[in-house]
Amino acid sequence: MKSNKAYLALMAFQLSCIGIKYEASNTNPFHQSTLFLLLTAMFSHVLASVADINKPITTITFHFSGILVCQTLLWILIPQLLWFSVINFLLLLLVKFLYFDFLTQLILLSFNCITQLLPGSPPNIVEMPNTEPQQPQESQLLYVFGDWKQSHDIYSFKAFSLSPQTLLNPSEDQWRESSSQIKVKGHFPCFDMAYEGFTSGNPERGAKAIRVFVEDGHLIELDAVMQKNMGLDGQRVECLSVLCEDEKQALAVHRQLPAH
Repeated sequence: MKSNKAYLALMAFQLSCIGIKYEASNTNPFHQSTLFLLLTAMFSHVLASVADINKPITTITFHFSGILVCQTLLWILIPQLLWFSVINFLLLLLVKFLYFDFLTQLILLSFNCITQLLPGSPPNIVEMPNTEPQQPQESQLLYVFGDWKQSHDIYSFKAFSLSPQTLLNPSEDQWRESSSQIKVKGHFPCFDMAYEGFTSGNPERGAKAIRVFVEDGHLIELDAVMQKNMGLDGQRVECLSVLCEDEKQALAVHRQLPAH
């Protein structure tokens, strides 16, 4: 795990600097409260590093415990508040430029986990657990795509279920079967994708259906809604994408969009 090695390398570097700084004065820089905080954070970090990192709570524990260890060691190394703040500010700028997307995902994932623990959370938060909702039976898919006689229709799909109590999430194999049936009958697939990865913390899982259809050679329309991913509830943040066969087709589609 690259991030684990990065944390370990930074911790080793800080410990080496602390050893060099305090070796000459024979001073023990690890006070009781600081040592307790450091050991607790390191223990949590090690446990998270050997657990299933795909689970949101494990990801949050791994990174925040690693950050806490590094921050504690930095404070031991530089106990002056001014210089401690300056170095942290410079590090924050560096992380923002190099890992902005990852940092944003981590903050959103943490926010989602916290809101699930709060009483009186909005229904669209508490009703969307990280567990996989139930999958439709094969007969349900065959009813939709196998029994109907018409062809060259427009089909609208939810890329993934936001409410497992009322909707179903097909497995990857079922999406591939659906893609095959859609292709045989010449249908045009449209996808509605709201808040990709917001509830599960796994954007890859949210994009699974779309990638299956694109890999199978479909030309698709995608309506992505993402205001919650950006923390902009109450605003309209959407992106309409249409996958076209060539530049000529793309220009024709683009000419039609402003009229609607």
